[in-house]
Amino acid sequence: MEYLRQELTTNLIIRLRADGILETITRPDWSGQERVDLAKENMAAIVRISQGALHPTLNYLPDHEVTNEAQDYYQQHEPAALASAMVARSMMSVLLGNIFLTFKKLKIPTKLFNNSEDAIQWLHGQRRLSERKKKSTIKVRNS
Repeated sequence: MEYLRQELTTNLIIRLRADGILETITRPDWSGQERVDLAKENMAAIVRISQGALHPTLNYLPDHEVTNEAQDYYQQHEPAALASAMVARSMMSVLLGNIFLTFKKLKIPTKLFNNSEDAIQWLHGQRRLSERKKKSTIKVRNS
């Protein structure tokens, strides 16, 4: 996969793929608890890489703890994304991801997957839906 831009934060590798998907993955050299200060650092990097555009995001769920405060921070800043696909690496991550999706009121389409291929396909579908909505909104405004 070709990447247009990449940035490393304390705990993440954040990349903008050539197909327009923003990808986040935990750095292999990092371990610890993801706190709100790291969430702020990560969101700032995402804003820089996105350059103001909304992108579908492919998030590989971490095998480390993400504090409630960090989760809340990410949730409050979801509109920086068009849609979010989360890929679980372990059964524990699947369980945590399902709990997260069940109890959080998310502002953007979000779905949990067990492989990246299905997640990417879903994200491309979400982008097409978003583009259709924009076109229908423009038609209504021009009427």
